Amino acid sequence: MKVTLIHAYSTTNSGDGLLVTEAVDIVREAHPDAEFTLVAIDPDSFDAADFAAVIHPLTGRSGSIGSIPTLARGALAFTLRRRALGFQQAVTDADLVVAVGGGYLRGKNPVEAMKMVLAHVTQMPVRSDRVPYVYLPQSIGPLNVGTLPIVARRLADASAVVVRDDRSVRELSRLDNVRRAPDMALLGLPTEWDPSTTVPAEQGGPIGLVARELATTRARTSLYRDRISALAAFDGVELLAQATARGNNDPEFYHSLGLSGPFRTLRDVVHANSPRRPDVVISVRLHGSLQTIRSGVPSVHLSYERKGFGAYSDLGIDRFVHNVFDFDPDLVLSQVAELRADPAPYWNAVGEAVAALRRHRADLVAVLREQRR
Repeated sequence: MKVTLIHAYSTTNSGDGLLVTEAVDIVREAHPDAEFTLVAIDPDSFDAADFAAVIHPLTGRSGSIGSIPTLARGALAFTLRRRALGFQQAVTDADLVVAVGGGYLRGKNPVEAMKMVLAHVTQMPVRSDRVPYVYLPQSIGPLNVGTLPIVARRLADASAVVVRDDRSVRELSRLDNVRRAPDMALLGLPTEWDPSTTVPAEQGGPIGLVARELATTRARTSLYRDRISALAAFDGVELLAQATARGNNDPEFYHSLGLSGPFRTLRDVVHANSPRRPDVVISVRLHGSLQTIRSGVPSVHLSYERKGFGAYSDLGIDRFVHNVFDFDPDLVLSQVAELRADPAPYWNAVGEAVAALRRHRADLVAVLREQRR
C-alpha cells in the first residue's frame, strides 16, 4: 500500500521530526504493509533510507531549497493552481494521503497567512483528487486575512480532518468531516508510558528551560524576554535547545538575551539514562513539554497557542500550563519546587489519562483503516 505523508517540515526541530515519526507509526498500525513517500519543506533533514522518496512540495523533487525560492514557487503554484509534477505524481500514485499533525494551517496576520498559503495550501486536497486524505490531529486557525474560505474549501475535500483543540472545532464548525482527538504526541504516550522511569523526587538534577523567539507586539515581546531572562537567572536552571533550524533556532534566541552556552539538546537530556537528567522542564514549545513527559520528566508548559491548553487538559494537568505572555515567574517556580518535592500527583493524573489516550488512538487507527483507495 502506498501512503504519501504531506505537510512535514524538518528534523532540525525535534518536535516536527516527532510528528513525522508518530504519523508513520500510526499509519503502520492501520496498514502494516504501508510504503511511504514523504513531502517536506526541508527534505535533506530526513533520512531518505526511511522512505520510498522524500520530496519538496513545490519542486516535486528531492533536495531542500531556500526560503525565498520556496515562497516564489509557492506564489506561482497558488496563482496558476498547478502542482509540481513530482508532488502530483506522489498524490496520484498513493492509496492514501495523510497530513502529519501540527499547527501549520494558521494565518493570524498577513505574513503568517502568506507563508501558510504559499507553503501548505498547494499540498491540500482538491476536488479532482481520487485518493482519500486524512488530516492527523491539528490546531487549525486562526484563519484571518481572508484565509478561512481558502482553507475550509480545501479541507472539505478531505475524508477526515482531526483537530486537537476545541477552538479549532469551532473555527471549522461548517465542515461535517471534522472530529476532535488529542495531540499526536499524546497519542504516542501509551506505547512509551513506563512509570518506573519517571524522575524520582528530590533527585537534585537541574531545572530545564526551553524557550524560543516569539513574534508579537513590541511591549509583549519585551515582557516575555524579561520573564524568560528571570527564569534563566534562577539558581539551577539550565537552558536546553529543541530547535536549531534556520529562522527557528533556540540557541540564537538565548544569545540574543545575552546568555551563553553550550546548550544541551532536550531529547538528549530527558531520557532515563542521561547524566544530569532534569528534575523538571519548563518549556515554551508544546512538543518540548510532551517529549519531556513521554520521557518521564514532568514539564510546566508556557503556551503561546491554543494547542498547549488542549493537550494539558487532555492529560489532566491543566494547572501546569500558562499563557506565555502573562505568566507569573514566581508561580511557575513554585510549581517547579512542588514537582521536585513530590511529582506523584502529577504522574497519577498522567497515568489516569493513558487509558483514554489508548481509546483515542484506536479510534484514529480505525479511521485510517477505513480510508484507502
